[in-house]
Amino acid sequence: MIYANELVLTPRGKRRFELIQPFARLGITVPAGFIFDGASIPRVLWFAFAPFEYLISSVLHDYGYSRAENYYERGKYTLAKEWFDRADTAFLHALKEDDRRVARLFYNAVRVYRRIKFPKANQNIAKNAAHFSAGFKGQPTGAKPLRDCEFNSKKGDKNGI
Repeated sequence: MIYANELVLTPRGKRRFELIQPFARLGITVPAGFIFDGASIPRVLWFAFAPFEYLISSVLHDYGYSRAENYYERGKYTLAKEWFDRADTAFLHALKEDDRRVARLFYNAVRVYRRIKFPKANQNIAKNAAHFSAGFKGQPTGAKPLRDCEFNSKKGDKNGI
């Protein structure tokens, strides 16, 4: 078992971790059993940015993106965008707590990735830029609390998504 600040994890194969206890921070509650891979940093850059230094930021971001991708795949682009925004904002603020020098760099990297991979959920991204620089405001407007959100159980993974 691994204890990283408030995270309680167990390794699940190469570069994968399972959350043993629920974890809540910055308006996102990640359930126990969620499996994630840490920061997706290219191996050639590990000398400068070790991917396992950013586990709190990573678990918040990965969980938020798993929720967003679930909505995106079902054509619910507004809800997907809200979860992408929520995950990116929590990622930025958690990174600022961990390592201010990389916060903007990593945040911009995930935003570029999102624009490329999920084009239909990118409408009004520039409009929301003020929200990100003004500070974390909690749950996005119109988003349902986690307990009321729909899950797609067809995937059959342990995350319930």
